[in-house]
Amino acid sequence: MALYQLVRQIGRRNRLTLLSLCDQDAAEGVEALKPHCESIVTVRDQTGSLFSWLDAATSERPFSMARLHSRALAKKAADICGQRDIDLVHFDHLHTAAYVRAIPPQLPTLLREHNVESRILERFAETGVGPLLRPLMRRQARALARYEGISCARFDRCLAVTDVDAHRLRTLAPSARIDVLPDGVDTNFFRPEPFSAAEPDRLVTTGDYSWRPTRDGLDFLTEEIFPRVRDLVPGARLSVVGRAAPDALVRHGAARGIDVRGLVPDVRPEIARGALFVSPTRIGSGIRIKILEAMALARPVVSTTIGAEGIGAKDGEHLRLADEPQAMAETIAQLLGDAGNSERMGRAASLLVERKYGWDSLGDELHTIYQELSGVGGMPQQPSGTGA
Repeated sequence: MALYQLVRQIGRRNRLTLLSLCDQDAAEGVEALKPHCESIVTVRDQTGSLFSWLDAATSERPFSMARLHSRALAKKAADICGQRDIDLVHFDHLHTAAYVRAIPPQLPTLLREHNVESRILERFAETGVGPLLRPLMRRQARALARYEGISCARFDRCLAVTDVDAHRLRTLAPSARIDVLPDGVDTNFFRPEPFSAAEPDRLVTTGDYSWRPTRDGLDFLTEEIFPRVRDLVPGARLSVVGRAAPDALVRHGAARGIDVRGLVPDVRPEIARGALFVSPTRIGSGIRIKILEAMALARPVVSTTIGAEGIGAKDGEHLRLADEPQAMAETIAQLLGDAGNSERMGRAASLLVERKYGWDSLGDELHTIYQELSGVGGMPQQPSGTGA
């Protein structure tokens, strides 16, 4: 969803050529992006093969980046820049950064980091693996941090999505120009829902549980937090929304008060059904868009400190923060027992999102950065091309 909104905002103001690796599973996503692009160029290429190990061994790229690299995509990027009228090239996510070497040096370049990848790996080393693997994960995190610093320094401008991430990247790449442009929410789509529509004592969490940090948070919630919630609020139920929930939870969750909803066509009714949204993230960086979505729908949120990192929300006013299982369970129970406070918090949260995290205003900020980099002024209906 974040990529779709980013492409939509770029396409509103620019003639956009979108270049991407693509497999058959991504075809539906490509169709959804077509109305916002002048053209979409896709490359089908094998990644994650033996060549990735060789690349990691002979280049500056750690394996986590090398496994996603495509020589065919690099060649296509160079061809597009040589054949089309491009004013600026936007790279999204760290794994695209290596392709900057294929871009003619006269073209301005921008890298947008949705996370600080090395920070995620550091946190994974601390909480996501056992002691035997921890030294290896720490070494990988250090290698990835070096690569992030080298990569950021090669771009004319870098964008982080939080102040915390920007500070970290400036430490890794002191010579780079790094600014902050948050991820956001389509506030025309995610609009406040009446709190009266929520089911009392129902919690909701969302995510893609095939991603290890999100799965870690789900395990933390279902194994350590929610049983404590049920001790305090015996009628509490939890909705788990999103793809790839663990099979054991699908089979046995209902007996524990957990309803696995799976992947749904529209997440809004599922979030609105809950009296409380829970973000149990322990491993992460960047912004949890799912928190912004719940806040936009005027649902109170309980999150870990890491989960809410980068969101300009005040604990006790826009959301509640807790990190230890018992503290989080007690915070959840308090809010479930105080509908008036929960409703007030949800309203305050939705106003915050409307003011600071609406995609249309973020799109205006991004276009201003494009103008500064490319020297193309004004906001004409068909400005010069932007490659991505």
